[in-house]
Amino acid sequence: MTALARRLESRGHEVICIGTPDAAKGVVAAGLRFEEYCGRQFPMGSYAERARILSTLTGDAAVAYTFQWISDGCRAELDEAPGLLERLAPDGVVVDQITPGVSAAAIGMGLSFATVSCTPLTDLTGVTPHWLFPWPHEDSEAARERNRAGIAGFLKVMGAIQAMAAEHIESKGVHLDTSDVYWRVSKLVYVSQIPAAFDFPGDHHPAHFHRTGPFHDGAGREPVAFPWERLTGEPLIYASMGTLQNGQADTFRAILAATERPGYQVVLSVGMNTAPESLALARPDTVVVQRAPQLELLKLAALCVTHAGMNTTLEALAQGVPLVAIPITNDQPGVAARILASGTGLFLPLAQLNPQALRGLVDEVLRTPSYPERALAMKAAITKLDGLGMAAELIERAFGADDRAAATGSSPS
Repeated sequence: MTALARRLESRGHEVICIGTPDAAKGVVAAGLRFEEYCGRQFPMGSYAERARILSTLTGDAAVAYTFQWISDGCRAELDEAPGLLERLAPDGVVVDQITPGVSAAAIGMGLSFATVSCTPLTDLTGVTPHWLFPWPHEDSEAARERNRAGIAGFLKVMGAIQAMAAEHIESKGVHLDTSDVYWRVSKLVYVSQIPAAFDFPGDHHPAHFHRTGPFHDGAGREPVAFPWERLTGEPLIYASMGTLQNGQADTFRAILAATERPGYQVVLSVGMNTAPESLALARPDTVVVQRAPQLELLKLAALCVTHAGMNTTLEALAQGVPLVAIPITNDQPGVAARILASGTGLFLPLAQLNPQALRGLVDEVLRTPSYPERALAMKAAITKLDGLGMAAELIERAFGADDRAAATGSSPS
């Protein structure tokens, strides 16, 4: 989201990022203006604590905890976002879909807003599987019935959040047509960073739904120290379970057992919830760190072992790196299904994880030419896209602005 904000700013717009106190450091590192809200409900350090809890959960328990987190956020956003937006008086609001209270506040105030998804587009039609599930896309009535059952489960989990948002909007005198399953999504533009080439078919989506490309530009990140001198020059296997699913040491042990091998060097990033020294290493050249400069390492990698988070997956594919995924929860199963369908890698459900099974997938991807070939083809497709530019232009059009603002000296906010 900060990369998208920077791209909009570069096109002549005044951009203000709003977030809880824990977001300030990353926004400032990205060189952007920050305005705090919801500090009383989410004080400094609360993100790390909630992330620590989520990192130990899997499956339905992790989904339930995530949506409770979003629900708590929605309540806080409805308390504070209207006042903040009134004070800032923006011409438009670009809303991450995981902050539903901000969308509801914008609807209640009559503000133009765009919905942005850092996950795949949320398909509520049943034509393709919802991203909560690792199901393949199949063009059959049985598959659509399965997909609709999955959507019903998703909407049930979302029920309390939807009700909270709807109550706020109705209280502002705005009538909602809740028979429209997409009532909470912007009617102007809904953009996802997933490239169409990596996604399931999407010609059934509403016209204002768009798939662009990765929201990253390689800049604006906090610097991360790394022992570059320890790299041997051998083909690199980079492994990470992301920032939210990294509290399960057994998963890291399985990854090490499956990836440490002659002829390759492993770099494993374990996050802040696992101590690197707690993991026994089979090879002296294996590097285990809590944080890693991911983009720089992916440029050197022959394989990425990942939880199938959307950001890590797209960053790997943008470098032409094939994947072996271990999806745990939330959108990761759906992303893993797209990895398999695109031929850019394989995935192993967490319930089936053991060193032998994972080693088999790693061996197959490393030894089969089609996986790096498909990953390189995906890199070429992503390189042509300029996902950030596409998203920025779509948002400008939706708000009635364009990049001529830079030339004319105007600066819509």
